[in-house]
Amino acid sequence: MPSALGSKNGLLARVNFPLYSVQMLTSRHVLVAGGGGSSKTGVANGFEVFEIYHDGYCFIAEEVLRHETGPNVVMNCTVHSTENRTYLASGQESHCQLYSLISLSKDGKAIMWDISSGKKIHELTWEPPQGCKYMYKRCRFGVVEEDKDKSRLFILTNPVGHLGKLKAYLQLWDAESGNLVKLTSFTENVSSLAVRDDGRFVAVGTMFSGSVEIFISFSLQRVLRVNGAHNMFITGLEFLPVTSDLISVTSNAEAAVISVSVDNRVCIHTLYHRRFIPSWLAITLIVITLFFTFVICSIIGL
Repeated sequence: MPSALGSKNGLLARVNFPLYSVQMLTSRHVLVAGGGGSSKTGVANGFEVFEIYHDGYCFIAEEVLRHETGPNVVMNCTVHSTENRTYLASGQESHCQLYSLISLSKDGKAIMWDISSGKKIHELTWEPPQGCKYMYKRCRFGVVEEDKDKSRLFILTNPVGHLGKLKAYLQLWDAESGNLVKLTSFTENVSSLAVRDDGRFVAVGTMFSGSVEIFISFSLQRVLRVNGAHNMFITGLEFLPVTSDLISVTSNAEAAVISVSVDNRVCIHTLYHRRFIPSWLAITLIVITLFFTFVICSIIGL
């Protein structure tokens, strides 16, 4: 069994092949997949499973499974869990049970479909800045915290050409009306997107600096940025799920997201609980400040 590796400086684990996909199997087990392709370069293709735990100081990842897929590189995968089994589909999946689907195309269109009827629900349109051409990169649905029957849609879009001159965007759409609600910008192109299972946070990975950012989903307020998390572009992001044992896994973290890249590294990025001053303490401090202000003014005769 390989020795465990800690998350110092965000590094959780290293593998010996480029990584393209990451999925949580359970609240404590993460699967990372990729490979070097079919050419005889000596770089393996396959996936590894790590168990994650927290020792009170940092996250620890220990390898529990490795499977090689011969000449076939694993470019993407998805996981479905039942009460006692977990199913993994990698590469291509021939059957999915979906209620709504969003399709993105190089023609710059994003269309929402009703899978049961095959009819188009919405064609999502927006006005790009300066009339420039943009292309959609990634999209994810996320539940609305206050109403689990509703969902939000998050889309990444990059400018076509004009690198460094135009900004990329994370867009928040109303999934029911098809209207653009909010957007936030990036100074570089973006490559990866993840939404936490409770819909509270969104994570974005960048193309050139290999950075990871976390946002509050309903406001798109940036709450964490990790510059240069990887040496190359981010290929996959996955939040640690919200479960009954979340506290034991993430320690004092409000959220934690795992990132992978073709630099063979698995990293974890932690959003610690933001500390706020209680309202009663804030009011007390204001009263004390005003009191001493009046006292000082009286002493100096103002």
